[in-house]
Amino acid sequence: ETKKHRIALRSAVDSLLPYQSGRCFYCNRKVSKFVKHSDDDFPDVDHFFPISKLVKFTHEVPNANGVWNLVVSCKECNRGIGGKFDEPPAKKFFEKLLTRNILFFEEHRHSLKNSICLSLNIETKKDIIVKMKNIYTLFEVIKGWSPKHTHSNEEL
Repeated sequence: ETKKHRIALRSAVDSLLPYQSGRCFYCNRKVSKFVKHSDDDFPDVDHFFPISKLVKFTHEVPNANGVWNLVVSCKECNRGIGGKFDEPPAKKFFEKLLTRNILFFEEHRHSLKNSICLSLNIETKKDIIVKMKNIYTLFEVIKGWSPKHTHSNEEL
């Protein structure tokens, strides 16, 4: 069942990366689809809320593989030494994700709006906020992961 298990998500890179200005969601490193899988600047599709943690909460989380829960990260942030792995990110990243999902929803013709509505089983902007904050409260007691280093927009 795709709601509980990992599925192939590479196609999400093309949809999400432009909204992240070609940068890692967490550390702001420039990433590229045109590098080798082994390079640090290879773009991974990351589950913001880790699937391994969400499986316990399937009644609160309609679709953990939905666009609402996906971001593009560099290899180092997602799975490198000190990477996120199965840790939920710090609250500042949750706020960033919530803002992004509201943006997708508010852009009336946005191709990802319907995906977010279906994934979260919501109909309004308020529904997005309530649903995502309810999910976040499941993780709020955890300190939250942050990258060891962040990159400025000027860094290549």
